[in-house]
Formats: sequence, structure tokens, C-alpha cells
Amino acid sequence: MRETLFHCQQPSLRGTSKPELIRKARRIYHQYEKRTKRQPYVRSAYFAGSKVFLTSFWDHLKSKPQRDQSRRLKLYPCALELIQETRIAPVVVFQDSHVRLYRFTGDSLDNQVFSVQIREERKTGRKYWTSVFPVEN
Repeated sequence: MRETLFHCQQPSLRGTSKPELIRKARRIYHQYEKRTKRQPYVRSAYFAGSKVFLTSFWDHLKSKPQRDQSRRLKLYPCALELIQETRIAPVVVFQDSHVRLYRFTGDSLDNQVFSVQIREERKTGRKYWTSVFPVEN
């Protein structure tokens, strides 16, 4: 049977309050932001080293309820590692002539299973990290 779960070396963020988690996640985000004068990105091993832009995640996060935001922020470093390191084929959740939505699954060092969604605009080939969320067993 083929492996479908990426095992991260990063633990999830520790903390209980949303402001504390945002501060920790933004600190990580600013490290990537400092590397470029334009839009922050990470290179993905699965997509042959092409860029996956990070700003869409923050826009998507704002649309979620506060409790859900905290659950998602805890997985921030694990999601970044998964995007950069995984070579395991994702599930294509949605596809039409303009957009393709990929879903990668992984687990953190503290054994929390999660999914990461990446949206690809087919016309331009640009990829955007849109979401991370825990998977309920």
C-alpha cells in the first residue's frame, strides 16, 4: 500500500489564546516575508520547486470563526513543512477550466492529523496556499 500521510518533524504551535497563536504564526510568516520584496512564498517539492504563495491563507483565516482560527493557527508550522517537503500525491478535490484544488494530508510531530489545501489557477499556473485544518478521525 502506498503512503498517503506526510510525517512532519515540526510540532504544532503551543498556546490557548488566539492572540498568542497569531503572534507565533506571524513570527514564522515574517521570516518568509523578509526573503522577498514581493509576495511571500515557499517552494514546493511536489510541484517541482515552483512557488506556493502564502498570503491567501491569512485572507481565508479571517473568514473563519474565532475558535476555528485558533485550531488552524496551531498547525501553521506543520503546514509550511508539508508544503515544502512532501512528494506524496495529493487528492484533487475540485477541478474546472480555471481552478484546481489540491488537498495534502499529514500529521504533526505530536500526532495531530491535518490537511492543507492549495489552489492552482490553471491559466497562470500560480499556486496559493488557502487553508489548513485538523482532520477529525
